[in-house]
Amino acid sequence: MIFRNAVAIAPAVSGPSSAKATNKIRLMQDSKSQWPYPWSYPPPNAKNREPFGSIVAPANATLTEIVAFTVPTGMRFYLTGILRQFEGSGLIIGSGNALWTLDKDTPIGGTILQGSSIADFSNQPFTLGNFDQGPVHFEMPEVFEAGATIRDKVITTDITAGSPNYFITVLYGYTVPAE
Repeated sequence: MIFRNAVAIAPAVSGPSSAKATNKIRLMQDSKSQWPYPWSYPPPNAKNREPFGSIVAPANATLTEIVAFTVPTGMRFYLTGILRQFEGSGLIIGSGNALWTLDKDTPIGGTILQGSSIADFSNQPFTLGNFDQGPVHFEMPEVFEAGATIRDKVITTDITAGSPNYFITVLYGYTVPAE
């Protein structure tokens, strides 16, 4: 395909190849009409949300919820980033003595069949972002429908429970009315 002045010119083709080439051009033009892309830029009716939670370090081997956010009725939530921070002593990043899991619709004591862990966010042995440098931003947001509950949880080994050890999670994103 040749491009001249941002217009695609399909080479001379016929039959099924012609239909495929025409469809490819139509899809390219359709995607341009979506700009600004809703997964990159919130629409004007979006509301920023930053649900957060902070807990003292739980007893070892006890799965504990740090934050839970339920998407309001009639809305859709776009999760664009996350910040997970540990304040205190005893955490060895990557050792597994603290494991974080971000999931959807799985309360403590629930089964994975009730909900699901977010892809690549299960049993992570490290923090994400920090208050000095900010959150980790996603290339493309995770989208949650009305009524979904997003939870970030932690389970520990070899970390002293209670103060002065704290786990903090902030979820970054925005809500828009569901269409």
